[in-house]
Amino acid sequence: MMGNFPRDKVLKLNKNLYGQANAPRMWYDKLRAALEAKGFTACKADLSLFISKKVVCIIYVDDCLWFARDN
Repeated sequence: MMGNFPRDKVLKLNKNLYGQANAPRMWYDKLRAALEAKGFTACKADLSLFISKKVVCIIYVDDCLWFARDN
């Protein structure tokens, strides 16, 4: 078993994100929804900046930078 999937099974991809004309927007919307569900809020001045009470996330293309204080 690899992760949650059995090794002898093939998974069908229902919807491909890459190759779509609007793939960057789709990726951002999915990531934004996930971050907001975890308590992050998007900065109104910079849409690539998400802030929670203890963590800051900055998005650049398809990478994320995470910053947190070490207490």
